[in-house]
Amino acid sequence: MDPETLLSEHFQARPQTTLYHYTTAAGFYAIVTDKAIRATQIQYLNDSSEFVHGLTLAKETCRSFLRQAHPEDRMSFLTDLLQSLESWEDGANTFVFSFSEVGDSLPQWRAYCSHGGHSLGFDPELVFQLGQKGGWNLLRCVYDIRTQERLFEALVTTAIRGFDSHKAAQASSMLDSLSVRFQFDVFRLAASMKHGAFAEEREWRLIGGPFAPGPASCWYVRGALLVPGHKLRVSDLAFVEIVTGPHNDQRLACGSIWAFCGAHNVTLNSHTPSHIPYRPAYG
Repeated sequence: MDPETLLSEHFQARPQTTLYHYTTAAGFYAIVTDKAIRATQIQYLNDSSEFVHGLTLAKETCRSFLRQAHPEDRMSFLTDLLQSLESWEDGANTFVFSFSEVGDSLPQWRAYCSHGGHSLGFDPELVFQLGQKGGWNLLRCVYDIRTQERLFEALVTTAIRGFDSHKAAQASSMLDSLSVRFQFDVFRLAASMKHGAFAEEREWRLIGGPFAPGPASCWYVRGALLVPGHKLRVSDLAFVEIVTGPHNDQRLACGSIWAFCGAHNVTLNSHTPSHIPYRPAYG
């Protein structure tokens, strides 16, 4: 497949099913009362090592291309691309909000709602349009290592083609923008990479950044951490479905959902309890 086609298919894919966000009762409360979703700076995710894995793949791909025979000016361009990634590694101001195609998943209840919570079902078109308005990408996570490698190979190949094209047109002033665009695409691509062990989550991510260094637009508490976030306002908040996760008193956990959404003028089409026989930990 042509590299540009491969990248286009990844960056332009659109979900065709309800997208669920697993969250605690406190997280659900914040989304409804703020009328906003809160993306997390990627270094603070539970699985932030996946982002480092993606960056490492991108750098290894650049090094692989550098080991091949290229004209001197192209070698210099590839070296610049590699150095730009290394200089950004500790400061990637990239934010992620996660969804799943699966609304009632035991591994995700355990991972994200270990003390009880809810799976919030969003209309995929609403999520896509929300990202479009803010310049964010809604990307399907990639779990297969060979597909991950092919995507980064396609990204470097496309950058080289752009370099050769601008060089031929003597448009040297555009080379810096090519490098910036490459960094931008690498960080968003890396943010959509996950280990194959998590494939059953069937995750999509709303990805924003990298943004210029600066203060986060919001903060929240997770355990002993203060976590930087980025709010995306949802003017017409609505849920296709809410699934209330396993709970020691699921009757009470379910009972307040309709009333809470109604009190805050939030549309809810369907609400169901989880069918998984799992008792979350409390303590």
